[in-house]
Amino acid sequence: MWIEILKTGTFKDSKGEEVSFDSNDLNSIANNYNSNNLSSPVTLGHPKDNSPAMAWVERLQLRGEKLLAKVKDVSTELIESIKSKRYNNVSVSLSDKLKLNHIGVIGGMPPAVDGLQNLSEAVNEFTMENLCLISNNNQEELDLKVNEFGLKISELEEQIENYKVIARETKLNDLKAKLKSKKIIGLTESKINQFNTLLSEVYNLEDELIDNSKYDTDTKLSIADSMIEILESIGTNDKLFVSNTTNNRSAKHKRVLELMQTNPILSYEEALALIG
Repeated sequence: MWIEILKTGTFKDSKGEEVSFDSNDLNSIANNYNSNNLSSPVTLGHPKDNSPAMAWVERLQLRGEKLLAKVKDVSTELIESIKSKRYNNVSVSLSDKLKLNHIGVIGGMPPAVDGLQNLSEAVNEFTMENLCLISNNNQEELDLKVNEFGLKISELEEQIENYKVIARETKLNDLKAKLKSKKIIGLTESKINQFNTLLSEVYNLEDELIDNSKYDTDTKLSIADSMIEILESIGTNDKLFVSNTTNNRSAKHKRVLELMQTNPILSYEEALALIG
C-alpha cells in the first residue's frame, strides 16, 4: 500500500522551527532509504524507541512533488484505526533531515505537512485495487477452466466417435463371420462383402440425418441394425431366397434416405411412398 508522507515546501517541525524540502531533498531521502536496504517502522504517533511497529516501510518513491512510502505487513489494528479515521494523517521522523527514522500516524493533532492524502483514502484505494486484482485473477482462472473443460469435451466427443466407428466395424465383422459360418446356400463371400459395404453406407447416411436433426434416434431403431438382425436370423443351410429382396430393400432404403436429404420436409414413410 502506497501512502503520501512528505512534499516539497516549507513547514514547521514539532519544535516550531521551519524546515524546507525541494525535489532534490525528497529524492535524496528516497535514495538513501532504498540503497541502504533500511527498514523503518510505521508507528502510532512518535514513540522514542520506534515501538511498537504497526507496519514496515518497504521502499520510498518520489512522484512529482510528493514523497510516497510503500508499506507492508500492516497490522489489522492499524487498518481498523485508519478506516474508522481515528488515525488519518501522517508525520515523518527524519534523522539529519535526509534519513527516514519512522512514519508516525496521528489522529487529532494536525500534521506539520498539509495537503497529503488522508490515510483512509489510501486504504480504500488499496482495497479497491486488490479487489480488482482478485476479480481479474478469478476471471482468468475461470477462463482457463472453461477452456480446459472445452478441450476435454472435444476429446471425449472424439473418443466417442472413435468408439462408435470401432463398434460398428466389429459388428459388421461379426456379421460377416456369422454368415460365413452358416454356409447359407447362394450366399457367396462376394455377396457378404456387398452386404457389409451397403450396411456401412446406410450407417453413414443415418449419421448425416442425425447431424441434420432429420432422424430421431430416440423413437426409431437404426435401419442398419434392423438389416443386420434380419441377416443374422437366416438359418444354417437355408437358401438365400431373400437375397434379391434384401438387396432391393437395402437399395430402396438408401434411395429413401437420399430423397429425405434432398427434401427435408418429407418423413420416412412419405419418401418411401414416393419411391414406390
